[in-house]
Amino acid sequence: MKIPYSNQRGFSLVETMVALVILAIGLVALVGLQTSALRLSQSNKKADLSKSVLVSEIEKIMTLSNLELQTSSNVGDQDTLSGLGAPYNTALFSTADTSVPAGYNYVRWRGVSRTLIRDDSVGGGGGATEHFLVKIAIDEKYLLQDVLARGQMTVYWPVSVRGLDFLETTFFTQRK
Repeated sequence: MKIPYSNQRGFSLVETMVALVILAIGLVALVGLQTSALRLSQSNKKADLSKSVLVSEIEKIMTLSNLELQTSSNVGDQDTLSGLGAPYNTALFSTADTSVPAGYNYVRWRGVSRTLIRDDSVGGGGGATEHFLVKIAIDEKYLLQDVLARGQMTVYWPVSVRGLDFLETTFFTQRK
């Protein structure tokens, strides 16, 4: 006895292929989203690390007296960016703003290297060393004041897509 076609149950080959195509499109989108999330996470780690560099450099400067701040050797490594040596004066930082900001008298440069710590249970940690360029601008007029010295600090770090990213702040130190 033959069973009529309309009473057959199950999926046809076409229905199965359509379902597989929809599943494949969803998986490709999911992989792309994961890749973007990893890239953003890496970028955020560098930004967090640059904030750490900024805070530690400002804390070093805040320990200096106004008299010590006046001697430029106390606020940075070099008067010129080219004097820092590799890797800080290389193409990594070629687009850094080397001008003296308005209202400031001189700029000093410092190169800082920090290691990104990976959360890697299999590999036991470790990570890539990241290089940061610190631009320190000092206002000598404030150095003559009784209470405060004013400075501006910019931390640059290389970003593969945009070239350079930076974090900038103005800080004051108490006269000691």
